[in-house]
Parts: sequence; C-alpha cells; structure tokens
Amino acid sequence: MAVFRRLVFAALCAGLLSGVFAAVAHHIATVPLILEAETYEKSASRASAAAHDHSSAWEPENGAERTAYTLLADILTGFGFALLLGAGLTLCGGEAGWRQGLLWGLAGFATFTVAPSLGLPPQLPGSEAAPLFDRQLWWLGTAAATGCALALIAFTTRARWTILAAVLIVLPHLYGA
Repeated sequence: MAVFRRLVFAALCAGLLSGVFAAVAHHIATVPLILEAETYEKSASRASAAAHDHSSAWEPENGAERTAYTLLADILTGFGFALLLGAGLTLCGGEAGWRQGLLWGLAGFATFTVAPSLGLPPQLPGSEAAPLFDRQLWWLGTAAATGCALALIAFTTRARWTILAAVLIVLPHLYGA
C-alpha cells in the first residue's frame, strides 16, 4: 500500500507541476487560436440560415472561467499521464529516480505528441481534412509504432531490433494520415 500511496502522491505532484506549465503554454499558444476560430464560427453561423440552433450549448466564458477550466483539464491530464508513467516504471523495475522518470516522460511526449503531430497537424474549423475515424486510426497506429520503437531502442541491444525500431518510426509517416 505504501508503494501505491507514493505513486499517487508523485503523480499528483507531477500532474500539478506539468499541468500548470501546460496551461500557461495553452494560454499563450492555443487559446488565441480557439478564440479566433470561435469568432469565425459564430460569424459564419450568423451569415447562414442554420438548420438547428446551438445557442443553448454551453461554452466557457472568456477570461477567468476559460483559464480555470483549461488549468483543471491540463492538471488532470498531467496527473493521468504521470500515473501511467509511474505504473510503467514500477512494472519495469520498481524504484526509479528523477532521471529515469524524465527519460520516460520524454519518451511519452515523443510517442503521444511529437510523432503524431509530425504527420497530423491541427485542422482549422471549416478546412478540408480526412475523415475523423481515419485520422484517429492513424494517430493510434503512429503512437503505438513509436512507443514500440522506443521500447526496442531502450530495452534491446541487437542491431536488427534497432533497424526495426527505425522502420516503425518512419512507417506511419510514409503511409500518411
């Protein structure tokens, strides 16, 4: 029970810290794009005769409410990823230091954020994009391939596994989203 308690406490601290940093990054880089997209979306819906009304749909108010919900979502996301990382580290060998945690965190960031974003950039509202299911399937395949490749690099020493890892990293991007 002590290991579980330490894991949850460490994940809570990491989630809080990473969530605050992510919320600041989102506030600087993402929120202005969302506000611009909402302005565009609202002006487009006013210009056309809508078949149905979205006026009753809830959305956060600009300012403190939007910032608070962004912060909460980022902290919860950070907490969830920290729990997954902690569980993975625990399953792979018990005690781990901050260096190993940082390496695993960077590998998770590369797996779930960097690799998929190289082939699947964000789509602006109203722009042409592949069907959602196809994009989600590509994202899942890319994340799985990248995670497997990084595991092969980290946990094996033979050259053939390193070559397979390189193929796994490149393959989804050759196929394309």
